[in-house]
Amino acid sequence: MIPHFIATMMRWPITMRFHASSMLKWQPGWVQSIGDFAHPFGSQPGGVKAGFFHDCKRLFQFWFANFGLTGPLVLFYLGILGLRAWRNRTTERISNSIPLEVVPLLLTLIALAIAAPTFETWWSLLYIPALASFPTTWVFMKMRNYRLPIDVSLAFTLPAVAIFLFGYLFKTAPWEWDNLKLMFWGYFLVLPFLWKDLIATWPLPFRVATCVLMFGSGFVSLFGGLATPGYGFANRAEVAGVGVAVRNLPVEARFAAYPTYNHPLLLQGRKVVLGYPGHLWTQGFDYHEEETELAHLMRGDVGWKQSADALRVRYIFWGREEQLNYPGSQKPWEQSLAKVASGPWGSIYDMQRKLTP
Repeated sequence: MIPHFIATMMRWPITMRFHASSMLKWQPGWVQSIGDFAHPFGSQPGGVKAGFFHDCKRLFQFWFANFGLTGPLVLFYLGILGLRAWRNRTTERISNSIPLEVVPLLLTLIALAIAAPTFETWWSLLYIPALASFPTTWVFMKMRNYRLPIDVSLAFTLPAVAIFLFGYLFKTAPWEWDNLKLMFWGYFLVLPFLWKDLIATWPLPFRVATCVLMFGSGFVSLFGGLATPGYGFANRAEVAGVGVAVRNLPVEARFAAYPTYNHPLLLQGRKVVLGYPGHLWTQGFDYHEEETELAHLMRGDVGWKQSADALRVRYIFWGREEQLNYPGSQKPWEQSLAKVASGPWGSIYDMQRKLTP
């Protein structure tokens, strides 16, 4: 009981006293219509309509390039599981079963989720429940006393599909592609059952071909990534230099610096205004006002001291990241504030110490 109480109370500080905004955004289709990944349905450069079949071809190219044959295979497998449950339907009130009349509603929701990115207006989606109303009505009238047994395979596959569709419909991070961290859980949940109940029963040549079609795109991405020289995370000398510079500064002091995930101040465990905005978004924090104040401060705009006071900044850090991201800064603190540390990594200025002539 006590751990539950503590966990509930911890929601107060981490949600800005329950004022944190939603960290979800409606964005059906994952990255299907975003930036370099875009393969939008129904829209072409210049507004030219290419036709329904051409749009379907583009969608197939997008999903096959990212997931291979997995999507169609999972839908096929889900149909087999549904047919197997239908054949075992019963009027008995057994455990691990659901009312049959729930099934058309679930199928309608799945169809709505999959089709959501292909419609230009939300009301166009009403075609799907309108078409589904006839079989749904028939099931309610004829099969309302029946129940479908839920075996282990179906019990894992349905949540796997739901998890994948959630990542398919909602943006859960500032970067749309980051939804893969969520969608992969559905992918991993269904794979063992997909193999055991379906693929493993096929002849060897078909099994090999299916695995190639399912995982081939992933291997191409993997080897393509390994061929690149990699991405730098931190400069050891820079981090060490900053560590020596801040060693004697108060640990509770807050720094103004460019907010990024691998800033040397963060790697030294120091407080930085905004920290890493990407994580703030995922926690539902509205940080746009603070982001504007920080930009005013780091650019040296009129009223930069007021911005520093509003952000409760003690030190201003000016280094490699700041030079890259605030190239036009006036840096007025150089003429008004005392420099408490400097080196090849940059300089630190104290807001509470004036520059002495």
